Amino acid sequence: MIDIRREPLLTLADATKLIPGRSGKKLSIQAIHRWALDGVGGTRLETVIVGARKMTSAGAIQRFIEARTSSASVREFRQNKSGSGPLMHPVSKCQKEVDEALQRAGIINPKG
Repeated sequence: MIDIRREPLLTLADATKLIPGRSGKKLSIQAIHRWALDGVGGTRLETVIVGARKMTSAGAIQRFIEARTSSASVREFRQNKSGSGPLMHPVSKCQKEVDEALQRAGIINPKG
């Protein structure tokens, strides 16, 4: 749940600037809307409604990506354990790019 006292809010349009899309393209606002409304693999992007606008936060985006990465890693581990599917590193390239974008924006501190 987004804590509006501690997490700066972002419009969904602004959220697209924090997340790289496929092949270096900008992530579409429709993708953010889908993540918020329908979710992906049982995980939804947290949002709040302020006035007539749906908003999220960098922290909510971080939690969404971590949940997706975690569930994908479990699925990949199960596939490998059964002998099918490729072995993949649990932290995706996309996750690293998002972390770097959030660090550049000053929203999260580098791990260290």
